[in-house]
Amino acid sequence: MTEVSFAQIAGLDLDASGVAAGRMMWQSGSSIRFSTGRTNNLLFYQLSGERQYYLDGQPSFRLRAGELIFIPVGSVYLSRVEGCSESEGIFVDFELSLDRQIVYIAEPFRRFADDGRFIGLFQTASKRGGLRVKAALYDILAELSDLSRTHALKQSEFASLAPAILALESRLDEPVDIASLARLCCMSETSFREKFKRFTGGIAPLEYRSRLRIERADELLRSGSFTVAEVAASLGFFDTAHFCRTYKKLRGAPPGSALPHSSQ
Repeated sequence: MTEVSFAQIAGLDLDASGVAAGRMMWQSGSSIRFSTGRTNNLLFYQLSGERQYYLDGQPSFRLRAGELIFIPVGSVYLSRVEGCSESEGIFVDFELSLDRQIVYIAEPFRRFADDGRFIGLFQTASKRGGLRVKAALYDILAELSDLSRTHALKQSEFASLAPAILALESRLDEPVDIASLARLCCMSETSFREKFKRFTGGIAPLEYRSRLRIERADELLRSGSFTVAEVAASLGFFDTAHFCRTYKKLRGAPPGSALPHSSQ
């Protein structure tokens, strides 16, 4: 079994199985108990009303409308609709694996407030089946991973670098310069460079960006759906030759070595 955190999920090539989703409504006073532990992972979005969660027989927290919760496989708890109103929500059950090994998300009872990015994804999951519900699940997990990583970064000593780091990671195909990154962080270029290197363990901002681009290139090449030239263009390299030089510098081999046929 492999243990991961939400912040790591977006960077992993995970496979989802046992995916099921639906919309449920409960009357006031109704409850659900998992006395021997959940048999799968749960993502639940509270549409209306509230649910009270009990851990070890004691009230622990409430889930309110507009909030979602992740509960990992094996969790023992009871949830109950309390108050006079009904409770409605959308659930998504699933299992995860990586290279045929079970993946456990080691973050029990993680709650998130919806900032507008999740309600549509959950509604899509509840109405679709097959590949479409899996696609919605992957999108939800990716968004939760990004949200978790951003939160962790903002709580660390490198919180002031967050705007630049997020800009680098989300704009791999766009040109950047140190001055613009420093301005995003309200820092001088010198201070920005120094703090960025402390964050990365000595890697300069533009080299950090190059590594991100090559990591993304590896994913695209391994998929077998893109040529070297197409990958170079999608990641904003000046031309294929520029991409190949950068790739070989960081990987020690040409990008063609990452194509599926190269291992056969």
